Amino acid sequence: MASRRSGCWPARASVRSSTKRIALLLACLASSGLGGWLALGGLNPGRLLGEATKARPAWLAAAISVFAIAIALRALRWWLLFPSRRPPVRGVTLATLVGYLFNNLLPARAGEAARLVSIRRTGGVSTGCIAGTIISERIIDTAVLLLLFLAINPLARGEIFSGTAEAVAVVSVALLVAFLVWVARYKGRPSESHFPGGRLPARLAPHVDGLLEGLATFRRDRSSAAAALSLTALSWLLLGASNWLLAIGMGLPISFAAALLVALATGLAMIIPSAPASLGVFEATAVLALHGYPLTHLQAASYAIAVHAMNVIPLVLAGAIATAVVFRPKQAPSPRGENTASAEVSVVRVALGHPDGEAAQGFNRVRR
Repeated sequence: MASRRSGCWPARASVRSSTKRIALLLACLASSGLGGWLALGGLNPGRLLGEATKARPAWLAAAISVFAIAIALRALRWWLLFPSRRPPVRGVTLATLVGYLFNNLLPARAGEAARLVSIRRTGGVSTGCIAGTIISERIIDTAVLLLLFLAINPLARGEIFSGTAEAVAVVSVALLVAFLVWVARYKGRPSESHFPGGRLPARLAPHVDGLLEGLATFRRDRSSAAAALSLTALSWLLLGASNWLLAIGMGLPISFAAALLVALATGLAMIIPSAPASLGVFEATAVLALHGYPLTHLQAASYAIAVHAMNVIPLVLAGAIATAVVFRPKQAPSPRGENTASAEVSVVRVALGHPDGEAAQGFNRVRR
């Protein structure tokens, strides 16, 4: 009887896992479908496509160039968040592009797991430390985004977000800062600390140690942390400038403040579960951010599509090249290294928000 019961547990766990995946997929499709309907509903597809593709080539090239600089600054920011023994800048840049590729192709930000596996192949840094830098990057990016949003929102011509939303943003920034302060003041290692149930298991201790090491940028190197914050703010401003150049190329009466608001609002909307590349949700958020400006619904929707395409197509192309470079077969792979990396990815995927670990397992198969 005991063996029968024990044999049922894996099946039940598999059913629960499949149910969660299906529920997440349905939620993503529903949010994208609703966003697409709100942004594009009632518009003629032919006219919409014609408006979205009428940007003058010179202005479009300038917009893409500025966008590329913003992405390069974000790769440099991630590199600064590593400990003193940093991986090569080239490896971090390639991993950044790989992450953007999978974020645009898969739901639930699977690109974070892809970044982790990519940097493991090129950087020689522990997986826990890589996860810590990714989490630090998320925190810094979200905090700077919210602060810039609070600064730019009063310049919007229409009421984009209510006072309640602004209050939530302020509280969110305060919580993020408090978390960073707590991590920065943390002393010692978890493996040397006692928990209610005793010491941290020896198998997990190195990974948790590395995780906290990657999070402790503000204690370890304040100059690098300050540079990372500055690069984050500059990257958001450049994304706004890229949007503005695209608007000029399309002949739309949009100010830099409006273009920056579109960049910040769509960046904030990425937290909403949606289809790959935030399809639908991105367009709805961009159209909402342009509320109050002298644009027709057709112009706002076509601009949203053009901005989204400029954010996705270059990153998919560059990410595909980076993936081919990072995951090309090695002549003499180390079986020991392969097993270690596989175990570390399975431990850290929970911290990165992938409890099922499908993305990490898929990338691990590619590595083999």
